Amino acid sequence: MIRHLGDEMNMERVRTGIFELDKLIGGGFIKGSLILLMGHPGAGKTTLAASFIYYGATLFDEKGVYLNFNENKEDFYKYMAGFGMDFERIEKEGKFKYMDALAIIDQNDLDDVIKMLIENVINYGAKRVVIDSLSTITDLLSPEKTRALLSNTFNKIFRKLGVTTILISDVPYGEIRTRQGVEEFVTDTIIVLYIKPKATVYERVLEIRKMRGSGAPLIMTPYIINNEGFKIILPPSGQISGSYDLEKYETGIKELDLMLNGGINKRSLVGIVGPAGSGKSLLSLHIAVHNALKGNKVLYLSFSESEAQLNQKLRLMGYSLDDFKDNLIFKSLNPFTLSKYEMLLYFRQLLTDYKPDIYIVDSLERFRWALGEGDFIDYVQRRVDELKGNGYTTIVNMNAMYPEERVYFDNVADTLLVIRVDLDNDKLKRKLYVCKSSDLYTINFVGEIVIDENRKISIRTTGQ
Repeated sequence: MIRHLGDEMNMERVRTGIFELDKLIGGGFIKGSLILLMGHPGAGKTTLAASFIYYGATLFDEKGVYLNFNENKEDFYKYMAGFGMDFERIEKEGKFKYMDALAIIDQNDLDDVIKMLIENVINYGAKRVVIDSLSTITDLLSPEKTRALLSNTFNKIFRKLGVTTILISDVPYGEIRTRQGVEEFVTDTIIVLYIKPKATVYERVLEIRKMRGSGAPLIMTPYIINNEGFKIILPPSGQISGSYDLEKYETGIKELDLMLNGGINKRSLVGIVGPAGSGKSLLSLHIAVHNALKGNKVLYLSFSESEAQLNQKLRLMGYSLDDFKDNLIFKSLNPFTLSKYEMLLYFRQLLTDYKPDIYIVDSLERFRWALGEGDFIDYVQRRVDELKGNGYTTIVNMNAMYPEERVYFDNVADTLLVIRVDLDNDKLKRKLYVCKSSDLYTINFVGEIVIDENRKISIRTTGQ
């Protein structure tokens, strides 16, 4: 009988429990399939495979068996507990069995272990199996015997039992294939985990190289591993979403609010650009203070100043955090210490935790330096679409001599404020322009920014 692709795509799926991965592969692995999970050392193969077993037991009531040739049970349980996976508990509940085979030295030992694995799967009623790692098997068997084992034991017996199996295979740095190569032909799905050095940090990338009987795309996508386990960064949807409201937030600067017909639009993106010392951060802080005092919740994230220094600025302006009743939250981050995707998840979590009315990002140029030009452009376009699509009112400021220097968010910003600095009779003058606004169609000069001894901002217009 000829099996059509549409029929295979409708086969029963086994969800991994990792939401983003399930979404990528069309709802989960095909039930009874054989998955080859390849990757560099430290890429997270064991963490991903263990998650498949653990979530199967805790979320979908499916028993699992984990055969490990490299690690004893005590170490495995301790390591996985750091990701919030309590294997000891699910073992006591009768949903999990751990097999270690650290002492095998020849093919006879391997045959005994495989027989024991099959017996445990059948007697235990397991529906999920992990073998960690296949590299131990290929070290003991010829390519012909490896193919026979995979085809006759795992593909035929386990598939008939409806058991979905993950085979872990170690790949040395610089390599992109398994040791023997036959594994890639026999398995139904191939997932590869890479570690790539990026300046001062490492980035992890997941590749779906093969998925037989599925309409899932063959893609590469980033992921991270944190204390919550394995987290995949889904590709952008490809759709442009989100729209600003006509309702406004005041900036607290009368002349600017008049020029903007009442302030900045809610659910919009506002950019503030100018050279160092032009007052961008102070203007952003002024907007934050004004709105927090009015009862709006403001999250202020800085890439250049510590939370203590931001608090010091507040005190110089005559305020303290106690004046804002938790409506003003300061956060700071050194962007050179994390990968861009670790930062992305951190920023998402901040917004989830604090649910601000206004989100301010200060000193975006340091973020640009940390990522590099290409990654910065990619990140900004992704993040702007995400923020606008989720309805956040966002203000970002960046050190740049605009328009001579590109900032890469000007084309998607709803409002763009530009500060130019001139020397006039040996006096520094900061001139504020509205270069783009939802309510304006021409570049408008607002006036000269005046900063008093208390670091408060006012605007001196022409004729004052």
